Amino acid sequence: MYCLNCGIENNESADFCQNCGASGIAFKSPFADYDEITQVSRSFSRPTKSNNPNIILIIAGIIVAVAVGAVGYFYAKSEIKQSEAVVQKSNTAVPTSTPKTSSIEKPDNNKQENTSKQPIENENKELQKQEELGWKEFDVIIESEAKRTAQPSHLLSNIEETTQTSNNIDSKTDNEVIFTRVFNCRIRGKIRGKNVSDVGIEIRAKFSRKGDFPNQILSRRIIYDRKVL
Repeated sequence: MYCLNCGIENNESADFCQNCGASGIAFKSPFADYDEITQVSRSFSRPTKSNNPNIILIIAGIIVAVAVGAVGYFYAKSEIKQSEAVVQKSNTAVPTSTPKTSSIEKPDNNKQENTSKQPIENENKELQKQEELGWKEFDVIIESEAKRTAQPSHLLSNIEETTQTSNNIDSKTDNEVIFTRVFNCRIRGKIRGKNVSDVGIEIRAKFSRKGDFPNQILSRRIIYDRKVL
């Protein structure tokens, strides 16, 4: 044992230090502090076997949780970038002035109306052509009827010119037109070749617009007869 006052080694049974004479002072080994520190450090550095598996499981769980969190973070980030790219493509593909509301085309009512009206228009045009042709043919008949009515008023007379002076519509429906025309027929007599007369002829007739009924001359008469020379 060593004295705590002077550090000289003494017997374990000594009550006083042989060097300094110190009494009542405990003696101890100079390596006692080192031994205590070593024992304490060993108690902390040597974990019991029962705690090792728990610590390993805790550390492994923390590592797994961190790894899963990192993977989820990067996956979510990539999904956000993909969605932003899709939105940008859709914005550039579709003009802002004409947004595309539906991929299904709506029926065009105007086209349907035009297609339904086309046969009717064609039919109307055909009827109009027939009516115009009918009028031309009937005009020739009416003028010849006016000449034939004017000739009996003069002996062996010749009609030089026939002019229509008026045309009045008396009534008009979808099926027929009733009208009155007045013609001036200039007649030159054969006696000395100098007698010239104007004869006014009035013809009243009925025209069938659709051709269902024949055209008719309703009446004819002389309304004036005057000598020009």
